[in-house]
Amino acid sequence: MDRRYSPIVDMYGTAQSGASARRKSRILLFVFLPLAALIVFESVHPTMRLRPALPPSFAGENYARDAKQQGLPNQQAQACWDYARNSLQGTYPYGTKLPYHPLPAINGKLGKASSTKELCWQKLRHAWTQPTTWVRSYKWSTEWATNPHSPFRKAAHNVLIQLDIAS
Repeated sequence: MDRRYSPIVDMYGTAQSGASARRKSRILLFVFLPLAALIVFESVHPTMRLRPALPPSFAGENYARDAKQQGLPNQQAQACWDYARNSLQGTYPYGTKLPYHPLPAINGKLGKASSTKELCWQKLRHAWTQPTTWVRSYKWSTEWATNPHSPFRKAAHNVLIQLDIAS
């Protein structure tokens, strides 16, 4: 005879406690695993960001022939690139074009020389459209669950209205 045989199970047809525990764990696995996968799938979003390093074509090598004068334009090019990474990519994301004329906020970053500002802006406009200037990264965002205007929240609200739970 099997060690799990029980006359009560045989008489009343009730399941054994070991099989019941396994069945519950399988139900939990089949319910919570897809739910967790859905949460991860909805929360991870790819984003395009400007590369942290200054592109080689951006600074250029023919600003000046003297090594002492070479440092200042490279510093200005780095300041221009940092300004773009910190301020512009939130307003002008990947796939958009920068305006033709420089923004007024760039004046404080590069000083008052308009030729430097114009050169920097034109190089930024050119680099902005190059796919190699951008890198794909992923960010975690649960805004889909917390934003009241998200499709998920609207669908959940409609289901609750159908069930007559929400007011």
